Order: sequence, then structure tokens, then C-alpha cells
Amino acid sequence: MLITLQFLVMTLVGSTIEDVRRNVLGRNYSKSTAMQLAQQTLESISDLHSIGYLHRDIKPQNFAIGLGEQEKIVFVLDFGIARKYTVGKTKTVKAPRLYVKFIGTVRYASRSCHKCMEQGRKDDLEAWIYMVWVQGGGLIVLKPSPGQLTFFVAGRAVFDLIDWEDGLQWKRLPDRKQVVHLKEKFFAFRLPKCYHIVPEEFKRIVTYVNKLSFSDEPDYRHLIHLLHSIARANDIDLEKQLDWIGRSGKCRISEESLLIFYLIYSIHIWVLLYHFKHELKIDIVDPLVRQLT
Repeated sequence: MLITLQFLVMTLVGSTIEDVRRNVLGRNYSKSTAMQLAQQTLESISDLHSIGYLHRDIKPQNFAIGLGEQEKIVFVLDFGIARKYTVGKTKTVKAPRLYVKFIGTVRYASRSCHKCMEQGRKDDLEAWIYMVWVQGGGLIVLKPSPGQLTFFVAGRAVFDLIDWEDGLQWKRLPDRKQVVHLKEKFFAFRLPKCYHIVPEEFKRIVTYVNKLSFSDEPDYRHLIHLLHSIARANDIDLEKQLDWIGRSGKCRISEESLLIFYLIYSIHIWVLLYHFKHELKIDIVDPLVRQLT
């Protein structure tokens, strides 16, 4: 019996940009690297769309840095749920199906995906926006709110310990209905704390993507131009060396740093509980203190 198999051979790459941020650098990306990542990942999505395919699972875990001489290049990975959106070899967009089951990752999935609607190029860009927010921690404007602590090492902010409050607020929500509701509020600019994470000018990108319809061809050059405009307006040098260059094969988190992190995190949780005690009028902190003492 003749068996026909198809193979996809890919270039060997290094760590994902999420692994680099957490396990190699041990901190958020600098402003320059965060902006360069936004551009490189956008360009890779544009390239994929140009050959007639949607990714449908855009997230930091599906982008990885190159090895050796390609260390400056970011590659898009994992085409397990990618879909051809054009008819044959033409550029005609396929008619949308009436119902499509949810696929992808809840945190980054587009609103159309949550609503079981056919995804288009705009949906990859919507997921890209969410990814920029997560990877853009180096762009954060620190405006501490009650109960907020941020962990510093050598004068650098590592991770905002309440990114669920000031970042993507649906990050840990298990209910997809709640998630899509918050995403709708995000695109309506009714989650103002989200814009503490990135420069205010990112609203222009959010507005542009939000206006796209299913079959629209995005103007990727316009989006890249907006990224460059944002960089200029915020004095971000896009020519700086990427944070991981020369360090991508090394783990930068020492045991001492981890110990300090967990200590600060524990204090942070206690402060949050104290804050919520007064917000909710319940006695949850005093028993905890008595137990610890």
C-alpha cells in the first residue's frame, strides 16, 4: 500500500520571546527591544498573510529568536491551526463560515474567535495587539495604585506583580464570556489602566485594527509607520542592541534573585489582602497575621 506523507521542515531556532523575557533576562524588555519586537512580529504576520494564510494563534510562545548569526531575527512558529484564507492561488478571500468552534489561546484570542465567527487577517492583528501589551512591560509608566508593588533588581522593573490589574485584566479569568466582555471594553477604551503599560499613542493602532472588517486587507506599512511614530514621540531608539544579544544561551536568574522575588511577592500578597479587607469589609488579614506570628 502506497502511503503519502507530507513534511514541513523548519529552521532550528532558539527560545521563545516569552522564555527569553522570563528565564534569560529575568525582567521585562527595555523600551527599545519591546518596540523592535512589536515591529518584527508584525512583519512576520504580514509575510504569512501575503502567502494566503492566517496563523490564528498569535502569542509570545509562538515567536522565537534565531540562533547564531540570526540571533537578531524573530521567527513565527506553530502553524498547527493555521488556515488558508484565500481561494486557491488567487487573492480572493474565502466566504466566511457561519460557525467556527473556538480555537487558540483564551488570553490572546480575538473577539470574533470568542464569538465562534470566522477569523480574518484583522484577528491575527488583534491577537498581536494583546501580545504587544504583554511583551511591552518595558514600556510601563509606573503609577502605583493602592496595594501595588513592583519588583526591582539593579534599578530595573522586573514584572508588575499585579499585571492582572494594570495590564490585560482578563489574564487569569477562566470564563470566556467574561474575557470577551473585557476585550470589548479594551477596544472601546474603557479599560484605562491598560494604557499604563504602553505609550498612549498605541490607541491609534487599536483604533485602526478595530475598524477593519473580515475581508479587509490591513495596511501593514501604515501600522509600522505608526510604531515608528510612537518610538519618535517617546524618544525610543530602535537601533539599540536587542536585550538578549549575547545572552540567549544563559539563564540570568540567580537563586538569590528568585528568593528576593518570592519575598517581595509574599509581602505584595499581604498588602493586597489588607487592601481588600478595607474594600470588602471582611476580616481576612488579621487571622493571617496571627497565623504567621
